Amino acid sequence: MNIVLAVFIVVVSIWGTFQYNRANNLETAIENIYEMSFYELVDSISGLEIKLSKLMVTVSDGETIKLLNNISGQTQSAASNLGTLPVSHPAVADTMVFLNLLGDYSRSLIAEISDDVDLSDESYDNLQKMRKSCINLLEKLNYMTASFEYNPNQDYYESGQSPIDIYMVNDENFSYPTLIYDGPFSEGLKTAAAKGVFGDEIDKNTGKDTAARALKCSTNQLEYVSDIESKINCFLYEKTDDVKANCAIIKIGGHLLWMIKAQQRCGEILNEEECIRYAKVFLGEQGIFNAVSVWTRSYDGQMIINMAPLTNGIIIYPDLIKLKINMQTGDVLSYDATEYYMNNHERTIKNPQYSIEDAAKGLSPRLVVNRGRICIIPIPGGKEILCYEFRAVFDDEIFHIYINVDNNMQEKIFKEVRTPDGSLVV
Repeated sequence: MNIVLAVFIVVVSIWGTFQYNRANNLETAIENIYEMSFYELVDSISGLEIKLSKLMVTVSDGETIKLLNNISGQTQSAASNLGTLPVSHPAVADTMVFLNLLGDYSRSLIAEISDDVDLSDESYDNLQKMRKSCINLLEKLNYMTASFEYNPNQDYYESGQSPIDIYMVNDENFSYPTLIYDGPFSEGLKTAAAKGVFGDEIDKNTGKDTAARALKCSTNQLEYVSDIESKINCFLYEKTDDVKANCAIIKIGGHLLWMIKAQQRCGEILNEEECIRYAKVFLGEQGIFNAVSVWTRSYDGQMIINMAPLTNGIIIYPDLIKLKINMQTGDVLSYDATEYYMNNHERTIKNPQYSIEDAAKGLSPRLVVNRGRICIIPIPGGKEILCYEFRAVFDDEIFHIYINVDNNMQEKIFKEVRTPDGSLVV
């Protein structure tokens, strides 16, 4: 009996040591990933500042387009690295908006040059504002780099707080420029009032109940963090136990505005149709029905799904809702209904002056059309127009063309670009 007990104790000790070492190795691996992403973020912001400075002095349209294209790609890389860091949503939001704004602004300038339009003084002023923001951000990131190097044993992540939380978010003097420009991420559209926010004002406890339902947890697992004062005023809540998460609940009406969860292990078990089904169920739980998937992209076991309301057979693109689904479990990893609550309202839709057959006849004869449908799309200035959307193929490449139903003129054209992680629309 004593021998058996001794063997048992040895086995348990070995198993415990193994589990301890395994946990330490896993923690070290995770911290190495964080550190790598952080340094790559620093490199990306440095590269953006260099390219923006070159833009200010080049006189070649070809070189300008090349620099703008590189800036657009580098903003995506920086955003990806920033998204990997364990930073709470309020901390990352403004920087993520800035990176998206810079990328989309660059693409809008490429379109201007392609139309033989010289960049205006206002465009160069905007680029200079962006460059100064990169300089300010880079100074803070370099300060954080020094903190990493001179305090290598400091565990920034033990409390769920990264150096970005500590050094950047708490700086009240740090801000990014707001631009008004002709582009898909136009900050100018946010100057309008939220059209989809109405109802009674809720208190923090009611908001916590809604947050608990959205995060599938009890209210005891949630903490109220702060109020968010913006075009859509919200209560911010945080879940800090096994799976960290943040969400914002709208004060008027009590709806979920956005939600983001910490990175999870994801495998590619579910297909696109199954992921869309999980997305629709989650939308139904938020009181949003009759939405359809208009675009998907998968990477690293996660599927990004853009959903838009379908009203009387018309797709409402301005009311877009974005979700990220775990392809292993179907869990919703992130959700953003900002555009929906900013733009959703009762619309009066007139009958089209041209039929979809008339619109199709005006397309290039080199295109092979495989789908046509009617939709509402946003245009600069906070306006909307009714269009026919055609998905068509030329030379094995996919294009999306939008034709105005009232004058039969082309309004927009996008191209699907294939990447290892799926398709991008540009």
